[in-house]
Amino acid sequence: FDDDDDEKRLSGALAGLENLRTLDLSFNELRRAPRHLPRRLRDLLLHHNRLRSATFLEHLGSMESLDVSHNNLRSVTAFHPLVLARPTLLELRVLGNPICAGMPAWRASLRSLFPKAALL
Repeated sequence: FDDDDDEKRLSGALAGLENLRTLDLSFNELRRAPRHLPRRLRDLLLHHNRLRSATFLEHLGSMESLDVSHNNLRSVTAFHPLVLARPTLLELRVLGNPICAGMPAWRASLRSLFPKAALL
């Protein structure tokens, strides 16, 4: 989001969609994920944005699949906010981020955080 107004508009559009299970916000040049996503969301596509961390995804304890490929994620700490999704996350797409090129052990580090997830 370039400003708080954009985020407020998106949050307003998503308000009341508590049964939403899949959301695609790819190719939107987002710098961060929206603050208020439906808690029961299972599949979230955020690829090809400008994300630097998984901040604001902390409350998604039902998430099974997350695609944050082709963003600006540089370290394992960028994924720490996803700790609640740890038991349910089955697929994590991260390729195309600086972490994949700049950190040889990125796959092992993420596997220790998300042992059930396939890392793609």
